[in-house]
Amino acid sequence: MKPRLSRVELPVTLALLTALISGCAPGAPAVPTATTATLSTPTQGPAPAASPSASADPAPLAIDPGDVDPEPPLELIWQGAEPSVETVPFHPSIDLQGRIWVGATGQNRFLLFDRDGEFIESWGTAGSGDGELNFMLGPFGGIAIASDGGFYVSDSANRRVQKFTREREFVTAWGSFGTGDDQFLTPNEIAVDGDDNVYVHDDGLAVTKMFTSDGEFVRAYAEGSGPFICVTPDGHVFAQMWPSNVLNEYGPDGILVRSIDLTGLVALPRAGGVEVDDDGHIWISSVTEEGSRDDADKLIELDRDGTLLHRWDGMAITQFAIDPEGDRLYAAFWQQPFLAAYAIPAD
Repeated sequence: MKPRLSRVELPVTLALLTALISGCAPGAPAVPTATTATLSTPTQGPAPAASPSASADPAPLAIDPGDVDPEPPLELIWQGAEPSVETVPFHPSIDLQGRIWVGATGQNRFLLFDRDGEFIESWGTAGSGDGELNFMLGPFGGIAIASDGGFYVSDSANRRVQKFTREREFVTAWGSFGTGDDQFLTPNEIAVDGDDNVYVHDDGLAVTKMFTSDGEFVRAYAEGSGPFICVTPDGHVFAQMWPSNVLNEYGPDGILVRSIDLTGLVALPRAGGVEVDDDGHIWISSVTEEGSRDDADKLIELDRDGTLLHRWDGMAITQFAIDPEGDRLYAAFWQQPFLAAYAIPAD
């Protein structure tokens, strides 16, 4: 069994950025006092002016995910780091060649690793001009890979989105500082669907904004969400609702499909990330404020119907990505200068 990784805490909103506290090493695993998840209508829904009326919300539906014993932490395959420079990776994303891209906190660039953990190169130039990046807000921002191999960057401190070709040539940019439809306070996680529509979570506004591939504003929804989102190829958006312990799923039309109340399973206000794999299984990580409680520092996997499949306690992962082959998970950790790959056990 590999040692657990600690010193994890996740910024949730820009207002809380200065209140981050690093923790100490986790102790022995502790079993949560409750393991019941339900589907219910959240207390904070989509903004009425920006998305369909709350009357379209589904009636509450309760499901029992069952109970599973905590499993040993996932097997560590490798840890990768940039040579000679201590950088803290954030928001891993996988391109069409299977390379892992991660932002480098405060470094205004991305790091690239191959599937075996070998460092390939870094890419990015600091600045505010076309094609230049500014990640000086901390671990905010990210990259989303388009269907043609091009990509979009959530350029956090420049308060904009930039579009690049597969060859990393600048195409266009949109956004500025503000609260308008095409403006941002703290653009954070970015994702695309199968039609290359672009979804950006604005941490300062606590909403998710949807744009066409060319930057035309479509809608804003999931008011009160944060800090991370996941978008499936068919345009379903999974958003963590702040400050509840609810994960909302929205359809391609922006209407709320269901709300998953995970009280007792994870601590979503301090969640690390959410991903949906090719089987439709929902993966969620969460960390405590101090990063030191195994009953909250964990990773869980639900099936598409909400049944709890696996629970790994003591894995305080902030952000992660699941390899398209489905056999490993790439994880980043708050204040840790490496990217880690873990083996996903075959069922």
